[in-house]
Amino acid sequence: MPRSPSYDIFISYRRKGGHETALLLYQTLVRAGYRVAYDIETLLGDEFEPQIMDTIEHCKDVLVVLGPGALDRCADSKDLLRREIAKALVSPCRVIPVLLTGFVFPPAETLPEDIRKLPAQNGIQASMPHFDSTFSKLLKLLVSKPVWHRRPRVWTALLAAAAVLVALVASFFLRPP
Repeated sequence: MPRSPSYDIFISYRRKGGHETALLLYQTLVRAGYRVAYDIETLLGDEFEPQIMDTIEHCKDVLVVLGPGALDRCADSKDLLRREIAKALVSPCRVIPVLLTGFVFPPAETLPEDIRKLPAQNGIQASMPHFDSTFSKLLKLLVSKPVWHRRPRVWTALLAAAAVLVALVASFFLRPP
């Protein structure tokens, strides 16, 4: 299987009850300069689940959007949300639960062993009426940095100016007498 494109953040969610928030987080993070994997937009092709697991393995952050009842089907070992969470919890990424209104973690001992550590992860309570505040809190928890933070635009502009200057100097000295 070919390596999936490089992302820093993966968004895991249950389609029913989490899709809208996951999409909003994806769009807002991308606009802020983050490299975000959101299955419907970024992970396409025949080998969908292996792409997801590979992406989770190589991300710095995994956001787990949890609406009411999101963990109810996780008793099934074939449940994709459960497998995504389990993969994230054993990967070297930061797992950040994003708790939607009405979501309550079940007692940890009732969760399957492979996702039992999820309630212990540092997460945020998402508030759609106060999304800006929610997003600010999320940014403080992320290990990832925006792409332009890694290569600031000022350095790109300075390098371009230096290249033009070198070209001008070279053309002055290399012109025929």
